[in-house]
Amino acid sequence: MKRITSKITGFLILTLFALQIQAQIVEGTTYNLKNVATGEYLKGLSTSVYESGPLGAGGADFNFNFVAAGAGDAYWNIDSENRGSMRGVGSTRTTVHTTKAPPTDDPDKIWTAVNVEDNVYQFYLKDNATMLVHWDTVSGTLKLLADGTDDSTKWVLEEQVELAPYNGVAYNGATPQLGVTPNTPVVIELENYDELIGEPSGDDGGNFNDDSDDIPTGVLGTYNDRTAGGSTSGTQTVRLSSDVDIKAGATGNVLTDVLPNEYTIYTVNVVTAGTYHMGVNYKHGGTSKDIKVYSHNTNGANKTLLYDSTLDGGLPQSDYATTDNLGSFELPAGPLLIRFRVLDNGPSFDYMTFTLKGDEAEDADGDGETADTDCDDNDPAVNSSATEILYDGIDNDCNPDTLDTEDA
Repeated sequence: MKRITSKITGFLILTLFALQIQAQIVEGTTYNLKNVATGEYLKGLSTSVYESGPLGAGGADFNFNFVAAGAGDAYWNIDSENRGSMRGVGSTRTTVHTTKAPPTDDPDKIWTAVNVEDNVYQFYLKDNATMLVHWDTVSGTLKLLADGTDDSTKWVLEEQVELAPYNGVAYNGATPQLGVTPNTPVVIELENYDELIGEPSGDDGGNFNDDSDDIPTGVLGTYNDRTAGGSTSGTQTVRLSSDVDIKAGATGNVLTDVLPNEYTIYTVNVVTAGTYHMGVNYKHGGTSKDIKVYSHNTNGANKTLLYDSTLDGGLPQSDYATTDNLGSFELPAGPLLIRFRVLDNGPSFDYMTFTLKGDEAEDADGDGETADTDCDDNDPAVNSSATEILYDGIDNDCNPDTLDTEDA
């Protein structure tokens, strides 16, 4: 009798806790759930299980809503924005997602939320009140355990903050200035892709983990790299926590080990609106490789294709020589995003350049030298490459320091 009474008392206390926090969880509010022990966030996966991870990469997979379940005010469905109602299932009590939308009164999808301290909760499955959502760092999944004393069973409910469409800024605060001087290339080192806004200067940026042809919105990121960790083919000395593969070499730091659809993003400022062309410094020894380069507004929208190497037959073999005069495109004045996207695996890329096309000086006499250096552009025998002829009274080599008389 005492044992039964204890169980009933414990259940009543649990229910009382749940009722006390009823007003604190707001139905219709989107939350991110942060694990107290690991500092990582609850995330739904396409493989049906849940795991934890850094907030940002994956977007809506981190977003959850609490929907009152049909079993009374003390109970909730925990609804993943992308994955459906969270469910505890199986002998290992793994948490999985389903396509079933709330509200649902299935007991394996009903949870009691207990507020253990300021905005920190433990979640009990209704069909077994001793089970807790617990981050299992060994298996990489979320499981349900009976021991509720560990911080890994506790979750902070954070109201979702709407992320800006794009969350990057120029690396180290050094925004490349395009078009200051016509016909002069501006070099953008490709390892200097954007860092995340709000992070310390020199931040390593964030991985979108998104291969699509657009910048994903509402997700923290400044690049897309398909493999975790840095370079495996060389020594990486910069941006060490980044997934972008950067190798130190004879020409400096280069992007290497690239895979199709990987890209990096750069915030630039266009000083002078006008017609530009670009160049790329790279190395590859195989068949032609391809890239696409886009501009976007600073919010990541309004994608404009600037250069597509597939239209030129691809980038030819090169050993860190600059292939210049690529494309011809208009850039408006003001800040822009430039996105450098690789279409093939294999090449290593050092830098890209942008050049404002200026007025070309005329070569009226056809001697191969334009009027800006030819002191008589109407006489093909006069130019800076000509030999000075004595006693003819003409500055043949366009150099007044070369004397016209032998005596002088």
